[in-house]
Amino acid sequence: MGNLNELLNDLEARYAPPDELAADAKVVLLVDDSALDRERFRGLLRQLGCRVAMAANGQEALAMLSRGLRPDLVVLDLVMPVKAGIPTLRALRQDERFRRLPVVVLTGRNDPRLVKATLDNGPTDYILKDASADKIRQRLARHLGAPQEPAAGSRGIPPTP
Repeated sequence: MGNLNELLNDLEARYAPPDELAADAKVVLLVDDSALDRERFRGLLRQLGCRVAMAANGQEALAMLSRGLRPDLVVLDLVMPVKAGIPTLRALRQDERFRRLPVVVLTGRNDPRLVKATLDNGPTDYILKDASADKIRQRLARHLGAPQEPAAGSRGIPPTP
């Protein structure tokens, strides 16, 4: 448990004065290879009162989880080096510890084949990065409740324009 606390303390020290975050703030793991996008979406999540742990690819994210990070939500890009989004999502859904963890895919890709391949692996939601900040914030806020099974209809969730 020490590793988790050290990780969260490090994140708070780097990204916010400790008094800005509630002790019971939701923890979100944001996985994106673009530093610009990580900062953009970290800001949106911070507006929702979340602590944000960040990884540049799926391999880093899975390593953080194996070291004890237990986020309330994972926000996952699809196209990344080392370990891309779909294999990362598949690994999460195959691991009993993370099967019910909400995973929101947040990507710039709207190719129908990629959307279908992603939805076939059970994300909780699929949001396009070019949606408005308000729309992205609203969709993320929906998923910051209790962990849930991916909805049976999640395979039919249309991407947010």
